Amino acid sequence: MATTQEKILTAACAVFAQHGYHAAKTQDICSLADANVASISYYFRGKANLYLAVWEDLFQGEAVRLNRELQRSPDAREKLCSLIRTSVQSIVGDGRMSCFAKIVHYETSSPSPLHLELMSRYLEPIQGWFTAVIADYLGPLTDDKTLKCCLLCVHGPLLDLMNFRLKWERLQQDSNLRQHPLYNLRPAFMDNPEPLIAQMQKYSLGGLDAFRSTAAAPAVGQKTPAGGLL
Repeated sequence: MATTQEKILTAACAVFAQHGYHAAKTQDICSLADANVASISYYFRGKANLYLAVWEDLFQGEAVRLNRELQRSPDAREKLCSLIRTSVQSIVGDGRMSCFAKIVHYETSSPSPLHLELMSRYLEPIQGWFTAVIADYLGPLTDDKTLKCCLLCVHGPLLDLMNFRLKWERLQQDSNLRQHPLYNLRPAFMDNPEPLIAQMQKYSLGGLDAFRSTAAAPAVGQKTPAGGLL
C-alpha cells in the first residue's frame, strides 16, 4: 500500500504533466492524493521541491528505458532508431509514460524558477545521449555546427508531435469543438504508434544520411585518394 508521500508524488506527476509548474495547484495535487494540503510542506517543503522530486522520479524511469534500448542496439543506426522509438512512445503514451515528455514541454515553454537546475541535471544528459549517438552515426569528421543542425532535425519532429498531442488534449476539453469531425476522433497513432515511429525514423535517418554524404564528398579542388583533383 502506497504511503502518503508516494501518493502525493504520483498525484504531482499527473497534475504537473497536465498543467505545468506555474498553473499546477497544490490543492489539486492533495485532492488527487487524498491528502491534507499541509502534507506537501511536511514531506517536500513546498511546491518547488515537490516539482524537483517529480523530475527526479520521472527522469530515473526515462533514463532506465533509454539505457536499456541503447544497450540492445548493436550500432549507431539502431541506437538512433531506438531513441526515436522510445521518445515517440513517451509522447503518445498514456498515464505515467507520457508524464515526463509533457513536463519537459511545459518547462521549456514556460520555465519554472528551477529551470537552470533542471536543464543541467536532467535535460542536458538526455541531449547528450542523442548528440553522442548522432555523432557516432555521422562519423568523426563531422563539425560541431553540422552536429547541432542534425540534432535539431531529429528533435524537431518530436517537439512538433508533442505540441500536437497537447493541442488535441486541450481541444477535447471544449464540448463544442469535440463535436467537429476534425477533433472528435482520437488520433490513430496514439493507439498504434508503430507506423508513425517507422516514418519518423525514416525521415530522421534520411536527413542525417544527406548530411553524412555531403561531409564525405571531397570539395572541388580537393585531392582524391588517387592523387587527382576534382
